Amino acid sequence: MSGIDDVVVGGVSAAERIKVGAEIEALIMSLGHTEESLVTTALAAGLEVHRRYDADPMALLGIELINVPVVEQEPESEQITEAAE
Repeated sequence: MSGIDDVVVGGVSAAERIKVGAEIEALIMSLGHTEESLVTTALAAGLEVHRRYDADPMALLGIELINVPVVEQEPESEQITEAAE
């Protein structure tokens, strides 16, 4: 009996899918900021332009996400036990 893994050729691994997804999200965010920059430039020049109703609020506010590595911490219960000893 053959499974789906035997039939699918050239698929994307779960790790690669996460990486590509993050790259696409970063590109979308960058394009949102570029779009907002163009809108504000056009408004400053006196042109009548309108923002999309679904424009990214972070782009409107000029907020950019910064990826910070997550540091794993011990669960609090272990920290409390160690402190009591």
